[in-house]
Amino acid sequence: HCAGLGALSPALATRPARWQLAADTHFLAFVDLVSQARPLLGRGSGVVALTSLGTTRVTPGYASIAAAKGALETSVRYLAAELAADGVTVNAVCGGPVETDSLRSFAFFPAMVEESRRRLCGRMG
Repeated sequence: HCAGLGALSPALATRPARWQLAADTHFLAFVDLVSQARPLLGRGSGVVALTSLGTTRVTPGYASIAAAKGALETSVRYLAAELAADGVTVNAVCGGPVETDSLRSFAFFPAMVEESRRRLCGRMG
């Protein structure tokens, strides 16, 4: 579920197949992963999902991925509630932007670099 797959485009210009690709990659893969791993998750086990800043702020062209990450965060809350009785924790973390070739290709990359300089670590991940 940690694959960063999707394509940037305005929400209403995004074809249904791209919305589905984002959902399959960022949300449904996580639910399937937890479902498949469930027999291995005993008391004291934990599951961690990776989410995105795009769920709380608007990033141009990021709608389909942000929506999938929002669904991921919702599934984390439900799975946490469902698995709590068995001693399994489910959480999501948002590490912020990580400098990759993909991220460097975005038009808003320079703004992300500048914003990262204002963070405690002073840089991107």
